[in-house]
Amino acid sequence: MMSATQDKPTDNQGNCQKQGRVEALKRRWRLWCQLRQERIALKQASDATLKDIGLTRQQVRQETSRPFWRTNTCRGTQRW
Repeated sequence: MMSATQDKPTDNQGNCQKQGRVEALKRRWRLWCQLRQERIALKQASDATLKDIGLTRQQVRQETSRPFWRTNTCRGTQRW
C-alpha cells in the first residue's frame, strides 16, 4: 500500500516541474525574439548581401511572411 507522500509529488518536486516549464517558455520566447530579429534583418538586406549568403529575394519573402512562431526544423524541434 502506498503512503500519501508517494501518491503525489512533494511541493519541491512540483516547484521544480513548474520552474522547468517556465524556463522552457523563456527559451521559446527568446527563440521567437531572435527569429523575429533575423527575419527583419533579412528583409532589410541588400541584394548583394543576399547573393553573398546564397538567398534569393523570393526565399526572403517566403521566410519573412511566416508567423513568428513558425521555426525551421533545426531550431524548433523541442516540444513543451
